[in-house]
Amino acid sequence: MFAIDGNHVAELNDEDLRSLVGLLCEAQLRSHELSTSAVTWGGNQSAADGGIDVRIRIEDGAVPGGFIPRKSIGFQVKKTDFTPGLIGSEMRPSGQLRASISNLIDEGGSYIIVSSGSDTSDSALSARIEAMRSAVADKAGHAGVHLDFYDRNRLATWIRGHPGLAMWVRQKTGRGISGWQAYASWAASPNGVQDEYLVDDKVRLHAGIVDDKGFDVAQGIDRIRDCLRGIRGVVRLTGLSGVGKTRLVQALFDTRVGQIPLDPASVIYTDMNDNPSPQPMGMASDLIASQTRAVSALDYQLCEDVLEEALGHQTLGAWFPVLQASIKVSAAGAKRLIRAVTLGKARVGAFRSLGHGSSSDSISGDDLRTIVGSLAKQEHGYGIACDILWMRLHLDSDQSKNNPPELIEAGRDLLSFPVFSDRESMRDHHLKAIASSCLPGVEGESATRLLCEKIKLGFVDYTFRAFNHEQLLRCVFQVQPKIALDVFFGAVEEDEEGVDLGVDDFDDPSDFWPNPLDGIATNDLFLWCDERPAQRYIALSRAVSYQAVPRGANAEWTDLAIEMLKRAPNPVAVLEKFVDRFSPRSWSGSRAAILESRFGLLDRFSGSDDPSIANFVEQIRPKLMEEATRMRKWEDEWDSRRDERFE
Repeated sequence: MFAIDGNHVAELNDEDLRSLVGLLCEAQLRSHELSTSAVTWGGNQSAADGGIDVRIRIEDGAVPGGFIPRKSIGFQVKKTDFTPGLIGSEMRPSGQLRASISNLIDEGGSYIIVSSGSDTSDSALSARIEAMRSAVADKAGHAGVHLDFYDRNRLATWIRGHPGLAMWVRQKTGRGISGWQAYASWAASPNGVQDEYLVDDKVRLHAGIVDDKGFDVAQGIDRIRDCLRGIRGVVRLTGLSGVGKTRLVQALFDTRVGQIPLDPASVIYTDMNDNPSPQPMGMASDLIASQTRAVSALDYQLCEDVLEEALGHQTLGAWFPVLQASIKVSAAGAKRLIRAVTLGKARVGAFRSLGHGSSSDSISGDDLRTIVGSLAKQEHGYGIACDILWMRLHLDSDQSKNNPPELIEAGRDLLSFPVFSDRESMRDHHLKAIASSCLPGVEGESATRLLCEKIKLGFVDYTFRAFNHEQLLRCVFQVQPKIALDVFFGAVEEDEEGVDLGVDDFDDPSDFWPNPLDGIATNDLFLWCDERPAQRYIALSRAVSYQAVPRGANAEWTDLAIEMLKRAPNPVAVLEKFVDRFSPRSWSGSRAAILESRFGLLDRFSGSDDPSIANFVEQIRPKLMEEATRMRKWEDEWDSRRDERFE
């Protein structure tokens, strides 16, 4: 798991390579309880550096040994393969020994070249060190200086003693372990790890001891550190979400807080909401197997155990979905939500929180399908299920993600057994969005047919009204026109029309709402009609938009109506259905005036080349005028009686 070899090191860029050497030096000093202030590095890697990239000056304390052999050390860090021929010119530019190296010789220190581009055998290493000795041979006291050359494999050996840095190298080279991180700003502070941890004297940490009055934060941090320095030390932090648990854990490794910080090079961190792989138990097994000492920091944010308890809690259980949705929902959290639906303790309305923002974004498609499917079966749960699914589909689209197939299936499930409502203003918009994502194609045909059958039944028992679900109806006719036409207008019986639905269901006579049939492509509509033209042209004439009223102009026939009259085997029967719709069934103002405004439509056919049409127009016009006269008389009488009541 933490296997780092020379190839990983070779992939680091110049800046990361120098940072790695500096971090390794700090970790080595920290492991010997020496101050990391002895290590300095920084600046632009490509800038003039006097031959030193990382510097160590240990003022007090013993020499750690190993990779840090002296109290005074200068590291020159190179990404290139540093061959013996390059060493002389690096140490002696223009033939003069660098002042920084000369000072190290005077101090009895060490000069070490680090080259990630070099992969040296024993003889190649000896040749490089010999070239370094030759470069300092004319300097007095040169015999006392320590010279060494660390190639990428020796650097990898050094890294393997510090699991946090092994994780850091993996992340930098794009080979990170899924869900796991090295030391970083886990709490997402604005300025990263450089942000100072602010200590509030009033905040107390309690260790769970009876009658414990608690510790202030600084004392508590040092106690936690003492525990974690020991073998098999375990500390569990609990508290409400947002109190700063993650930031406190980060402070355990901060030299500016408390007495002796833990080594950041030894820590590996995961947020369980990131679904780490391996899981913590697997990571612990790997650490034990490799005999690697590390501090493993596991962040549950709002503690998984607390949420588990809240699920069945007498009081909190009612609001459990809100608590769970307040953090990124883990795989375990999704399973809890599924259980919450079936347990029945949680209020159905509390699940609406899953439809807010990105609350459902981390839930797998399969789990979310189960959640919304179960919710939809609960009383008052269908609309909430639609809200949740709509938001997830919207988020995926907004992020240019492909919708998981399970979510498409979830949408088809919801649309196959819809529950319509006049009370929820957004229901139509959400159902339309779900339909547009989930109903297209052969896979959506079955759900479309079930949806249309339910709508058709709703027209009959008044549980579905077109003006409340105009967007959904229009979408259905757009994405599956043939199925929608078959269900709504294809039930051919003994009568010539063979339809159950008509103008009152689709074309609102008030003209305030668009006709859902207008969403069908004209070619698709005529292809359907031409399968059974004798019945279907007449059937659709009861519902399609037959007139348009441009602003400030008289009523005109729609292009669709004119084309239907041209194509229909019996154009008179089609025209008769259109004329039947001249008299509105719901209106405001004068019904007679509305009827009279449509007389002009007949003028187009007064001199028709088709004698049957011309004859029909000649016969129907006086009947319509008589009807308008009766309407106006009734309206005048009604107005008169109304006025008399107010006198």
